[in-house]
Amino acid sequence: RLEEVVEMAPDLVILSPFSMANRRQTLNRLGIKTVTLNAANDYETAREEIIAFGRAIGREPQARDYLASLDAQMAQLDRQGTQVSLLNIQRRALTTGAGHILDDIIHRAGARNLGRMAGDGMVAVSLEHVLMLGPEFLLVIGSPPEAVDRGTEVFAHPVLREHFPPARRITLPASMVLCAGASTPLAVSALQAALESQRGGSSPR
Repeated sequence: RLEEVVEMAPDLVILSPFSMANRRQTLNRLGIKTVTLNAANDYETAREEIIAFGRAIGREPQARDYLASLDAQMAQLDRQGTQVSLLNIQRRALTTGAGHILDDIIHRAGARNLGRMAGDGMVAVSLEHVLMLGPEFLLVIGSPPEAVDRGTEVFAHPVLREHFPPARRITLPASMVLCAGASTPLAVSALQAALESQRGGSSPR
């Protein structure tokens, strides 16, 4: 609660663009410094917010050093020109199109996100659409899904199982795709390693 925040007397309060305006105004009126940061959906936006946060806490040089380290990691992972195609599938047959953090990760890993052909952000796709897009691999986030309710039944569908057996499915930990930034090099590296492993051990039909 706002009263508890004021009682803690912080030097800085981090707000999101969706924070209530009256909360921001009250903090400013009380002389409590605020900085607004969003949940970055791509690495370039995260770079800007790292510097903005460093500036807000009076440690911009350290933030730039930290960012240089992340940039160096990303430079080593550059895989432009790779043609392997991926399609992310989530609950209720949702996929991730342009403007989503996974889209940025897939692109930086050197792959093509076929979810872009479905739309922007989170988009529902039918099984027919999945087959029509024809990705080489399905990308699943978190633990291998099981059909435990209506939202997850798509993963157990016979058509999906037939065309995308385990050898054509790649899983990334959910912790790597919550927000762009420090986790982006980890996610890109993990995806590249998974692709190399899967492509080396099987040939998609």
